[in-house]
Amino acid sequence: RAAREAKDVYVGCLRNAATTARIAASTKRDVLFLAACTRGEFRDEDRILAGWTTRHLTASGYEIADTLTSEILDQWGNAPASAMLQSPSVAFLHSAGFEDQSRSSSVGAATSRMGERSRLPT
Repeated sequence: RAAREAKDVYVGCLRNAATTARIAASTKRDVLFLAACTRGEFRDEDRILAGWTTRHLTASGYEIADTLTSEILDQWGNAPASAMLQSPSVAFLHSAGFEDQSRSSSVGAATSRMGERSRLPT
């Protein structure tokens, strides 16, 4: 329901995680991630994107508002893209003959919420 009421919606992937986070942070609004998931599964590529985006948001002054986001940041915030190579999505791409695509698979983001840290006027 929160996504339906969102003022802005951004689509993130591994290739644009830093830019998506920078643009979202520029709004100074709360950020809500919604995972694309595959067949109802929150997969490694979803976790990596969530971790990377969260890392960029916290570097911009956002505070983590829940345990799930904190765990994803700890486990996936600095994970290399290769960490997803054992995921079912990558196995599917390989079996379908799209081996090169496994290196650039787009992903969703984590289902988590972060609040902005208060800032003093400059």
